[in-house]
Amino acid sequence: MGFLNTMKSILANCTIRWMSIISRHGLVHNRLDALLNRIIQIPSVDKGTQILLQLKYRELLQRELPLPTFEDVEFRAFSQNGEDGILLYIFTLIGMMNRRAVEICAGDGIECNTANLIINHGWTALLFDGNSQLIERGKAFYTRKYGSASNIACPMSLISSG
Repeated sequence: MGFLNTMKSILANCTIRWMSIISRHGLVHNRLDALLNRIIQIPSVDKGTQILLQLKYRELLQRELPLPTFEDVEFRAFSQNGEDGILLYIFTLIGMMNRRAVEICAGDGIECNTANLIINHGWTALLFDGNSQLIERGKAFYTRKYGSASNIACPMSLISSG
C-alpha cells in the first residue's frame, strides 16, 4: 500500500503546483476548483504505471500479504469514477484469460469502463449504445488509433440499438 500512497502523493503535489500557477494568473473558478479536487481524489494512471501496479499486486498475492481495498486501487485512465483501477486490480488477481469484454451503454467508447482494457491492455470489446452520434465518435476515435479496418483490425465494435 505504500506504493499506491506514494503515487497519490506525487499526483497531489503536481496538482497543487498546477493550481498555484493557475491561481497566480487569476484563472481559478468554482468549477475549476471542483474539477481539480476531483482529480486529486482519483488519479489518472498511464500504461507504464499500470504495469508496475500489476507487478505489485501479483507480488502481494504471491507473498500472501494483505491486499489493498478497492478504494486504495481506484484510478482513472478512461473511466469516470476510478473503475479502471478496480478492474485492473481484479483482472490482475484472477487472471486475464481471453481478454474480451462487452459493455452496454458505453457511450462513445472512449470514457467507459472497458476503454482502458482495450487501449492499454490489448483487449477486444463489443460496446453497445443507443446514441448513434456517440457511436460515430467512438468509431472515428478507434479508427484513428488503430488504423483502417484494411490494415489493422479495430479492437472494438460499437453497436446502436436504434
